Amino acid sequence: MRPDHKPTPLPGPQRGRWLAASTVASMALLCTGLAGPALAAPQLGSTSASVGDTGGGDNPCSVQPAKPKTAGSQGGDTKCVQGPPGPPGPPGPPGPQGPQGPQGPRGPQGPPGPCSDVDAYKPSNAEEVKAVLTGDRAYAGIRNLQPDPSDFLWYDLTDGSDPQYGFPDGACAISIASQTSSADGVSIEVLTTDGAVYETTCEIDNDMGTRILTCDENWMELTPGHPAPGDNGNS
Repeated sequence: MRPDHKPTPLPGPQRGRWLAASTVASMALLCTGLAGPALAAPQLGSTSASVGDTGGGDNPCSVQPAKPKTAGSQGGDTKCVQGPPGPPGPPGPPGPQGPQGPQGPRGPQGPPGPCSDVDAYKPSNAEEVKAVLTGDRAYAGIRNLQPDPSDFLWYDLTDGSDPQYGFPDGACAISIASQTSSADGVSIEVLTTDGAVYETTCEIDNDMGTRILTCDENWMELTPGHPAPGDNGNS
């Protein structure tokens, strides 16, 4: 039979040194195990802090820690570039009417309007003659008064055949009266805007019981034709 192998015990001094080394190694392992979690904690905390810091830096649009909301605040604080302004809003309602302004200066005088005038007389109880100025034309008319008033018979005094004695420009007033040089004569006169006086004449005739006028339609300027301030009857 094979004899059993038995360990040879260490000599006394060597055995003591081995026990001492084992004790030291055990104490080192124990210390290492206890210190491991404690040493790992700061490393984990450091790693967590490093991850949280990845959103910082100089990023202008980084979201900062939320602040308490105030009036007009949207929460959070951004540093983005401001965008362009929006379109203008709709116009507001009109305001109240302001006070009336001062009266402006008087404007220039306008051109004169057309002149109109009328005149009449009765040579007798049997007839009436009338002169009318309107629309730059002069008319003479006559009518019977007996036994009943009749319609006027009108004669245009501005369509004479002789241009040398035509109706004057600017006539603005008219008159009619009897002509003393003739029993049945009629004088029609007009006054122009520049102060000249012109005259034409007609004759009253009887045409089978109807009173009519015969007019020459020649307009003659009276001398002096332009009355002027300071005239005292001197020619």
